[in-house]
Amino acid sequence: MLKICSSELTRKRIPIGDFFQADIPDWTGSPNKEDLVDDTNGLSNSKWLGTKLWPIEGVDRELSEEIIRKGSPHLCECTSQGSVECVRFHVNKARLHLKSDLGPAFSTLGLAEMGEEVSKSWTQEEQMRFDDLVRQNPRSEGKSFWEPALKSFTSKSRQDIVSFYFNVFVLRWMSIRTRLGAWTVDSSDDENLG
Repeated sequence: MLKICSSELTRKRIPIGDFFQADIPDWTGSPNKEDLVDDTNGLSNSKWLGTKLWPIEGVDRELSEEIIRKGSPHLCECTSQGSVECVRFHVNKARLHLKSDLGPAFSTLGLAEMGEEVSKSWTQEEQMRFDDLVRQNPRSEGKSFWEPALKSFTSKSRQDIVSFYFNVFVLRWMSIRTRLGAWTVDSSDDENLG
């Protein structure tokens, strides 16, 4: 059970395997014309298909699908390949490239409020206090850090605190665990966070 502030969310185990997953074939046909036109007034129902955010109309971008699928085809030339600084550098470089490619859609899709970007709105002192709060209130002892966090960070909203926890704290914790050799890291195992 995950306790966020005063509400509790029950986690359900989702079985994985051939007997539990649906096999849905790719759609190869054309759209059904009846779905696009409302018979009662003759208007188009294509509005239900969503709003196209990318690629931006009128901007000619050539993207090679082969390059996208391969990722980085060459090894980096960092002095400490695989180090935290190396990974951070390449993630930031890829983020800037994606931001450039997507343009305004980058923010519209919510990518500006994900990952380490969230940490930029928190001071170093606030981040250290947050880490301490989580460590002082382990779930394994029946404690929750959500209420103390809301009281301690009065300038932050509940959404800011939850976003920092999931976008920064948990990811940093998993990164440290994997670098220390804990090969099996379960992101849902927050009993030992901190």
